[in-house]
Amino acid sequence: MRLRFRPIAAALIAALVLAIAPAAHAAYAPKLAVTVKPSTTKAPIELISTVTQDASEEANKKVVVHFPVGLTFDLFQLPKFSNCTEQQATSKACPDASQIGTAHATVVGLAAFDGKVYLGDATSGSPLIWVILSNGIAPLDQVIKGVTVFRPDGGLDNIFDNLPNSTTTSFILDIQGPPQYLLENPDACGTFNFVGEFTSQNGSKATSTSPINVDGCPPPPTKLTLTGLRVAPANASAKKGATLSFKLSKAARVRVAVHKKGSSRVLQRASFSGKAGANKVTGIGKRLKPGSYLVDVRAGSIKRSAGLKIKR
Repeated sequence: MRLRFRPIAAALIAALVLAIAPAAHAAYAPKLAVTVKPSTTKAPIELISTVTQDASEEANKKVVVHFPVGLTFDLFQLPKFSNCTEQQATSKACPDASQIGTAHATVVGLAAFDGKVYLGDATSGSPLIWVILSNGIAPLDQVIKGVTVFRPDGGLDNIFDNLPNSTTTSFILDIQGPPQYLLENPDACGTFNFVGEFTSQNGSKATSTSPINVDGCPPPPTKLTLTGLRVAPANASAKKGATLSFKLSKAARVRVAVHKKGSSRVLQRASFSGKAGANKVTGIGKRLKPGSYLVDVRAGSIKRSAGLKIKR
């Protein structure tokens, strides 16, 4: 049995802000976009999240990303990682074995920032994620702390608070996939939404939703149908009988019973494995006395009947 917990990797998606705030501001509207690879149900995944803003927007102060219920992390992968403590993170000395991904930020007026994402501890009761970024100028290095909070519905929220008063036009966070992975897709197919809630340095609010599609589920079982029931010729001789034909939407056990009209007494019967598609049974009504008969065909819970006459 495979145990699953909601992703510790929560902090995975937050908006990171690292640049100089512009003097004039556009409407505050950060955008969240999330991609998972592969998209197959239950598959271990790489998760790539991107937060974008216009260069003239207010900087983010707080970012909360709601993960969809169903996206999980594999408990059995945890022993493959160590934890980065807060002291190690602030010293920019997280163990290599605690790395769970990479990050890249494009900042207004500054060179691009690149860095790594590390798995923190959960001694405070809320698992941590550390994002450590650098643009090659040590005084501008950034250590960003994320906190994971589990929701009553079984999902989780990633929270980055008290972010620096600076604007990032693009922030890409890539949480690695197999073989050293944490996250798994939901075990059901469909559309699942990530929701980002943003608060600016001046208290403006914005929301952005990013759907992912999970596929690869087996097709729903085909409903059994029985169609095209026919007895030919309708007036058959007792010497040869008639041919019964019909179609099944899928393979099923078939039972055929012949009885005289007005009587429930079965005079002929047959049972066989019907195949998907066309089926034929010959000799229906053979050696029966002249008269009118009904041919009942059952497949699963379906019953169909056709008339048959045996001529003199």
